[in-house]
Amino acid sequence: MLVIALLVGGLATVLVLNTQRAQDAFTLTSLKKHNAQLHDKLQTLQGQVQQDTTPSTIASRAADLGMQPGGDPIFVDPTGKILGLGASGTVALSSGKRIGDLVVIGTPKPKPVTTPAPSATASTSAAAASPPAAPSAPATPATPTVTPASSARP
Repeated sequence: MLVIALLVGGLATVLVLNTQRAQDAFTLTSLKKHNAQLHDKLQTLQGQVQQDTTPSTIASRAADLGMQPGGDPIFVDPTGKILGLGASGTVALSSGKRIGDLVVIGTPKPKPVTTPAPSATASTSAAAASPPAAPSAPATPATPTVTPASSARP
């Protein structure tokens, strides 16, 4: 009777293991199909990205949105010096005037001149003989605000 119980127990174990193995094989096949579908979708999306990032596609979409190609750039450094000219070739730096496609708001301010402080080793007689220096304003870079002409208010 013990032998029959062992045989029945062994057959039940083999049946459960084979059933689990078949279920795992079915799950594996399903996951492989899903993975292949996702890989195909990835390839399709990568192709669309490559197509959509070509210069001609970007230019046509920008034109559809009302964008226009930029002109020659104009650069203004913090001191107010113009480092480039627009298509017109002329630049005016007074407030509200056009600079190519830009409008300057405000005028550049000159940098204040600062004098060095007297050294601690200077003699007191020399300091007493010279008049005191006028206080100087703090050094702040003058930066005119430049906005695109289309967004500038009159």
